[in-house]
Amino acid sequence: MKYLFIIQGEGMGHTTQSLALRSMLEKNGHSVTASFLGTNILRSKNPLYRAIAHENFFSPFFLRRGDKTGINLYTTFLFNIFLSPLYLYSIIRLAYRVRFSDADAIIVFYDIVGQLGAFFSFSGKPVYSISHHFFFGHPAFRWPPDRRAERTLLRIHSWLASVGARKILALSFTDEVHIPRKKIHVVPPLLRSEILEAIPLKGSHIHVYCMQPGFIHEVGRLAREMPHKQFRVFLHEFEDGIELPSNLHVSFISGDEFLASLNTSESVMCTAGFETLAESVYLDKPLAVVVSSGHFEQYCNAKDALRAGAAKVLARFDDIGPGSEKNNPICVGFKKWVDSAEGVFLKCLTE
Repeated sequence: MKYLFIIQGEGMGHTTQSLALRSMLEKNGHSVTASFLGTNILRSKNPLYRAIAHENFFSPFFLRRGDKTGINLYTTFLFNIFLSPLYLYSIIRLAYRVRFSDADAIIVFYDIVGQLGAFFSFSGKPVYSISHHFFFGHPAFRWPPDRRAERTLLRIHSWLASVGARKILALSFTDEVHIPRKKIHVVPPLLRSEILEAIPLKGSHIHVYCMQPGFIHEVGRLAREMPHKQFRVFLHEFEDGIELPSNLHVSFISGDEFLASLNTSESVMCTAGFETLAESVYLDKPLAVVVSSGHFEQYCNAKDALRAGAAKVLARFDDIGPGSEKNNPICVGFKKWVDSAEGVFLKCLTE
């Protein structure tokens, strides 16, 4: 079969998932004939753009808080409303591309504009929607009792990001039953071949990934409190002039260097994006996560990681305590679950 990918470009998780799925499909005689990556007007292109996308399109995105440790939901909502004509143009353009493409099916990685473009193409081609966000609609996940307004917004967002889908593929840390009435099919995380084929090594450094660059100050304080440890920190951007301790090394996101550091680390600390959590658990790395301020999706990711026994959740990066050296208790079963991904996805996407 021929597939067309539409990928949310915010962060790195959905892009790496698309690379993993494309590899699986091509390995089994299928092909991805076109791919579209969401981008925004304020930030530079995703560093994996050339590897995954034939074209880009404009899609909604988050605006950061002033301290760059999270997002400002209010200004994000207003700014994206202001840009809605641009998104409408992208929907129309994607609908045209989908309708006249040679693809047999469409796969959307949690992008509202992409999903609506596929829906309004009226092409008759089956659409599959993939994300960990969809697992929040499964009864195995328990919504946090607080932040009800954000919960409602996330539910609306997930509905729009799956409207018209034949199947909703919910990435999950654990194997759970499908929910046919909701079209929800629980599937394993999509991890890159570099992770699946890696032989984990236990080094002496702590691998740190922060989606929000403002966390570097907290990591710096932690490094000063632990001068006997080496910290390798990976950021999407970094402000010159910040004084850092000698045991902290900062790098920009780069596939090979990031994966090498992750694989050889003693433990991992990161913001609560699903993909990095899943990669760390697969490599049997003790894991501590911090939720980006105002980021309800990451808040739910952290709650789900606790449910699955995958990670410790910290209030701050410099709040780490005893027990971080322990292995993740679900790792053995998790590896078996992840290793079944190829068969599970092929069954979901070809039947």
